[in-house]
Amino acid sequence: MIHAADRWVPILGEGGHVELGPVSEEEYRIWPHIERKGDRIGAEQVISGDGMVRLAAAVARADGKTPQFSVAAEVVAAARHGDELAEKTLELFTAALGRISGDMALMTLARGDIYLAGGIPPHIESFLLDGPFRASFEVKALHEAIMKTIPTFIIKHPRNRRLKDWRALRARPHASPSI
Repeated sequence: MIHAADRWVPILGEGGHVELGPVSEEEYRIWPHIERKGDRIGAEQVISGDGMVRLAAAVARADGKTPQFSVAAEVVAAARHGDELAEKTLELFTAALGRISGDMALMTLARGDIYLAGGIPPHIESFLLDGPFRASFEVKALHEAIMKTIPTFIIKHPRNRRLKDWRALRARPHASPSI
């Protein structure tokens, strides 16, 4: 969001359609198993509810296992109960979300806050706080110092999934502690 004319204005876009390639050795092992849309892997194919299931299936296939999850909530619940495949999925998911969020922040030279909205972030807050999200957000060659100054928050407003009501984003009490 940018502050203009004495109010906060959201910057809209279709960031979920940017490319998302592997960066770690583990991702290079798993990415070939991710279901492709139009012969590519876009961010939304990994960092969305369906993407989390798709990513879990890729992790399973890369490990020679049968995919077992049909919805994101099952992946999250299994990770909370110590399922290794689900934990690995959430590690990869939060790293990818951090990379894409950091890329968007860097592309716009964000100087204020970055807000994670939608249905997934509030449900994986502990994984975002304890996982690779923040490190992935900040690791931007030559720009780490800038990235470290940009706070990130999870929007917890009940209407956060319907971001047509941008007034919800103006009140910071609905955001979680910085991640």
